[in-house]
Parts: sequence; structure tokens; C-alpha cells
Amino acid sequence: MSAPLGDALTICQSILDSGSRNADVYWRLSSAQFQNAQPSLAKETLTEALRLHPGNPKLQTLKDIIDSDSTEQALIARSAQLNQSSIDKGAMKITCLTKTGELAISACTRRLELTDVDGERIRKRLASVKEAQSAAQLATASVSAAPVIPAPAPSQASQPLVTTPEATLPSFQPPTIDPLLPTAAEVAENARRAAYGTLVTDVQTRLNDFGLNAGLPDGVPGNRTREALRTFYSAVGKPVITSISDQTLDDLVSAKYPYDSAESLLQESQLALTDGNLALAVQKLTQAKNTSGLITIPDSLEREIQSSLIAEQPGVPQKTTASNPVPESSSEKPAQSLVVPASTGSMQDMEVLMSRIQILQGQIKRQQAEQARQLKRLREAF
Repeated sequence: MSAPLGDALTICQSILDSGSRNADVYWRLSSAQFQNAQPSLAKETLTEALRLHPGNPKLQTLKDIIDSDSTEQALIARSAQLNQSSIDKGAMKITCLTKTGELAISACTRRLELTDVDGERIRKRLASVKEAQSAAQLATASVSAAPVIPAPAPSQASQPLVTTPEATLPSFQPPTIDPLLPTAAEVAENARRAAYGTLVTDVQTRLNDFGLNAGLPDGVPGNRTREALRTFYSAVGKPVITSISDQTLDDLVSAKYPYDSAESLLQESQLALTDGNLALAVQKLTQAKNTSGLITIPDSLEREIQSSLIAEQPGVPQKTTASNPVPESSSEKPAQSLVVPASTGSMQDMEVLMSRIQILQGQIKRQQAEQARQLKRLREAF
């Protein structure tokens, strides 16, 4: 069914009204409703469809997509609200510090209402602007109130009146406004854009520092930046937010220390493995994985640890006698070395078991990440 969106809504509804209960028709109708900005109606259609076709994978997948999209939109709206507040604060500060008169006074006052960060500097600037404005008003008032010198009465000799330069007062000329200068609204908008660009650049730089490809730190949030944010939030176990705000920057800053600690533990694991201390290498690798989900474990390190674990798995060496020697060309299966040793109380055996659990957990996480990517591609297809 490849009809346009409007036709699909009408056709699918007509088919269902005629008595059909086909799962594909329900799926197409719900998908069309969702694309037509009717998420509530799409959910109702899916609820009815799953009641008639419980467990249908196609319907269930679409339901997961719609539910996930609603949650993400709510997070985006919250992030946008935080971002606008941050931009407004930056714009007010710039206007307060660079402009004069009522525009600067209004900007300084509004900035102090929004936040007290750098408040002492803003208050000093506000007092300075008010003082300058008061002085200008006094000067204007004194000029307006200057006494008018009356013309002298003509003498009997009708001598011509000579006006001395001291008796002539300059007329007050109001300041002219250059039409080429930006308006207050344009200044505020430019300030907001500059503040937002700086924030985005900082976020992109930090994402790249974590090894996530956010692209060139140019202050423009593109597809690479959004994909890097998805990967970041998935790795740290927080709800995914793809828009950029002060909260995004705070999350990245908070993840820096655990990331650096995990990198140090990873280096210690590599050094321990090089020195032949397998138990310590496994311990440090496990600690690194538990400290930060952002680190990338080299495949070579995991393979080398796995090979060493398999080689030392038996734990207790097999005794051989002259009457029953073990030939060097023994064809024992490698699987026999995977059996947990019978010796008890061995810390090394416990480290081996924990390492196996960690490797399995890593495989599960990679599978979950792949499923998430497939779900994302499916969501983008609609």
C-alpha cells in the first residue's frame, strides 16, 4: 500500500470500517496517523490492533517507535527551554556591558533578575550607566532653562544693535540616530546566536575528546553532533538528549573525571599483562569497564587476556609419570581447557570467572547497541 499520506488515512479507515481486521491495514493506518502529527490517535489504533493481534512483531515495533519518539520530543522541548534561558542570559549581559542609556539599564536589570552570576560586575555597570544618564538629563535641563536675554530698547539716536558673541547661546541639538546601526532587537539576537555558537563548539570539542566523532567544532549542530550525543548518553546510561543546552555541557563535564580514571586503569591493565600478572590485568580491565562506559577497550587487549586465561585455566598442572608420559603431539581439544578448575580458594580462579562474565557482558552491550541502531534506522524510515 503506497498511497499518499492523505489517501492512506482514508483508504485504511474505509477498509477497517468495512469489517476487515487485517494487521497490515492497522499498521499502515497507525503509521499514517503518526506521520500526520496525530500520535494519540495512532496509539489508539495500535492498542486496538494489538488487542486483535497480540504479539505481532510489526505492530509492536511501530508502538515502540511511537512511544520512544514521544519521550524524545518531551526531552527536546525541555532542553530547548533550558537553552533559550541560557542564551537570554548571555544576550542581556552583552547588551548591559556594551550599550548605554535605557537599553543598557533595561538589559542590566533583566540580567540581575535572571541570575546573580557575575552580579557584582553587572551592578557596577548599572550604577555607572544610571549616573551617566542622570548627568545627561541635568545638562539638557540646564540648557532648556537658560534665561532669554531681551533685546535692548532702541535709543533715540536709533543706533543699530550689535550682538556680542557672549550673548548668543548655542541651540540644543538632540543626538541623531545612525540608521545603519543595529537595533536593540538585532543586538540581542546577535548576542544569542554568538552565545549558542560558543556553547555548541564547547560541546563538540568535548565529544571529540571522548573519541566520539562530532565533526569539526564549528558551532553548528549537525547530524554528526546529534549522533555523537546519542552515543554519549547511551554509554553513560542517561536519557538521550540530542539538542544542546547548558545541561548537555554539564553532563559532558561530569563524565570527564570517570573517563580519565578509566583510561588510567586501562593502561595499568596493559602494563600488568605485559609484566605477566594476569590476575591484576583482569582486575584493572574490569575496573575500567565499570568506571566509564565511554572508554574503548582495544580488541587486541581483550584477545590477549582471553588467550592467557585459556592457557592458565586448568590451574593445577597435570602430573605425568615415566610409564604414562603425555606426548607433545597430544590432540586434546581446546575446549577441555575451558573447564573451571576443581581447586578451591584460589583468587586467580575467581578472577578468571569474573573476566568471563565481563566479556559476556561486553558482548551483550554490543548486541544491545546494534539493536538500538536498527531501531533508529527504522524510526528514520518513517
